[in-house]
Amino acid sequence: MKNFLKQNYSKLFGLFLIVLGLSLFFYNGISAAAYYTNEEQMLEDFFENDKKSYSPEERSNSFFMNVVKDIDKFEKLRIENNKKMEEERNAISEVTNNAKSVESKTKKNDALKESILDKYVAVLKIPRINLQKGLFAKKSKYNDVEYNIMIHEASSTPDEEKGNVILVGHSGTADIAFFRNLYKLKKGDIAEIYYHGNKYTYKIVKTYDVEKTGTVEIDRDLNKTSLTMITCRHGTNKQIVLISELVSVTKY
Repeated sequence: MKNFLKQNYSKLFGLFLIVLGLSLFFYNGISAAAYYTNEEQMLEDFFENDKKSYSPEERSNSFFMNVVKDIDKFEKLRIENNKKMEEERNAISEVTNNAKSVESKTKKNDALKESILDKYVAVLKIPRINLQKGLFAKKSKYNDVEYNIMIHEASSTPDEEKGNVILVGHSGTADIAFFRNLYKLKKGDIAEIYYHGNKYTYKIVKTYDVEKTGTVEIDRDLNKTSLTMITCRHGTNKQIVLISELVSVTKY
């Protein structure tokens, strides 16, 4: 047996690599199919709900960096339920069963609160590179370049006059490299953000590279309402910065 393994080590190792490669290929294919099926549904849900009417207060609080009002609502609900559960805990002698009930309710409340942050609150479209991607709330755990296009903590809302929406994403070949084709964009190309029934259309006015140091200087006209998109220039130690300016706001 040992002689057989020695004689056929290279063949067996090669076969192992082939099987491993095929397994990863099919796993990635299945994962991608599941992801894009979910992605389509989330985009559909966004466009279905985004056109609903909002009060001025709701509009100012519900953009991707806040959703604080809804979270506070569910936080209040959670506190009220915790009080009720505490009363139940004192009233019911069967401590074990009661504890299970409390745990179940807590999980439901947490899931309800989390679900608010798991929905798209805006959508970015860039026609020239065929990109359409939903954006999560700043407070969402999915607002991270390891999951999605990330809204930077310093980002403004699209409806903020002279503000600057700042989006950051990965380039490269990974599934999360949503800005992989950003380098193809040039001055004059269009980017759109859909938010609260409005389409905010931006035109690229400037592109430049900076060294990857952990900080980026955004060179924009402070008298303009802007969109800044940032990604790495694949295979280099540079980052691409694209500055766009708002040219129109239309209902969609």
